[in-house]
Amino acid sequence: METTKIGIIEGYNGAVLQTIGKAARELEEYGIEVRARHQANEIDDEFWQWLRDEADAIFLYVTGNDESFEIIRDVSSDAKVPVFAAGSEMRLANVPPDVLARAQQYRMCSGVENIKNLILFMAQHCKKSTVEPAPPEDMPWDGIYHPDAGHTYESPDDYNKWYQKKGDHTAGILFHRTGWLEGDTFVCDALVREFEAKGINVLPVFSHGFENTDLGIDGNDIILNKYFMKDGASVIDILINLEMFFLLPRREGADHPTGDADILKKLNVPVIQGVISYYRTETDWRESGDGLDPTGIVINVSMPEFDGTIEPVFIGAIEKVDEPTTGALYNRHVPVMEQIVFMVSRAARWIHLNDVPNSERKVAIILLNSPCKGVEATIGTAFGLDSLESVARLLHRMKEEGYDLGDNIPASGEDLIHEILEKKAISEFRWTPMSEIVKKGGSFMLSRDRYLEWFSEFPDRVKRELIGTWGDPRSDFSNKGKAALSEPDLEE
Repeated sequence: METTKIGIIEGYNGAVLQTIGKAARELEEYGIEVRARHQANEIDDEFWQWLRDEADAIFLYVTGNDESFEIIRDVSSDAKVPVFAAGSEMRLANVPPDVLARAQQYRMCSGVENIKNLILFMAQHCKKSTVEPAPPEDMPWDGIYHPDAGHTYESPDDYNKWYQKKGDHTAGILFHRTGWLEGDTFVCDALVREFEAKGINVLPVFSHGFENTDLGIDGNDIILNKYFMKDGASVIDILINLEMFFLLPRREGADHPTGDADILKKLNVPVIQGVISYYRTETDWRESGDGLDPTGIVINVSMPEFDGTIEPVFIGAIEKVDEPTTGALYNRHVPVMEQIVFMVSRAARWIHLNDVPNSERKVAIILLNSPCKGVEATIGTAFGLDSLESVARLLHRMKEEGYDLGDNIPASGEDLIHEILEKKAISEFRWTPMSEIVKKGGSFMLSRDRYLEWFSEFPDRVKRELIGTWGDPRSDFSNKGKAALSEPDLEE
């Protein structure tokens, strides 16, 4: 039996190579050999040569902004065999439109059966196989997932009949469909376990993340309403968003071209952004000086923030895994456990805050003030926005909502800036001594015992930095020296 050779390059979710490997193993009996690579990892010269000289068909689901794209484009343009493509680079394909559409449907639906039939379809098209592929099998574009459930759920009611609630509060989790589809749910699973360990229920929902009306794929505004609301009210206390890019769909001609936030107003819960690196391992992240790469900042922080997500927390990194059947090295996402614990702890505090009456809440409002660039001129700088007037209005609204702000609320932004300047409540350390700031009322003083109580809770690294800059607060205040303490001293 003549061997049919299929080459595949994936450029997005690397975990699909695990699915491709499973499909390839099931097709070995038909004499089909599959070799695959992930675009984000270095591809060896031998594979490129194999694609050029031996592959009977090529499938590409790649991104044009990767450094390997140029050679992918060259290989596809020179190919004398059928080239199939999906995603943003469909122009690389050389097969008829109807054939391409069928192949894309297999890939978009994904899952082991669809990938297996995609490979059979490609082999049949290049006349290397007579095995008839099954039609594309519909897979849900959204649903409720739980690591302990044997299947997904189509509605919260069905999920709640199965789910054993842990407490009175619920955290929603939104993650990409590809994670569920390709078994790349390790970060989500870790969040589920940590929330449940704290007695907080979970409602994990996957979605495609991108609206496509032609394929019947709902945008996340519809997803949020479908799973996280009931009878016009939220069924969750907080939402953890693990999806990259914009949270809400952009629709032409909409009143809100940057995303319709009405659903988030109705949901009325904090939406915390969980950051999962697309490129870096945990070691890379720990050793880097910037934490996130530029692309990660855009797709994991900046874009979601347009729709109102807050407090981005790094919780996941990649782990490189060998897929033996196809020879692929692919990336799967794994949790950074201390960060998972931190995020869940933060979320639990947000949930608790909702139970605290407004009159008992303590809120800090922080204004920009650059101490070395004309102190007074930089107070509240916000790139053309009137942050001082915004703060004044915010204070009045908080007063109406029951926050305990006393009676001395500035009437306007102008009154606020005058009060700040009169009280010397500025980070000016060159011409204004601390005694003057205290005298004018621009700061408040802590007792030594209270400060030492706070100091004892700081991490050792922070303690060392404070001591190195300001001296040891546990020593005699008349001693202005800055002698660093040894490690045992810090742990006393």
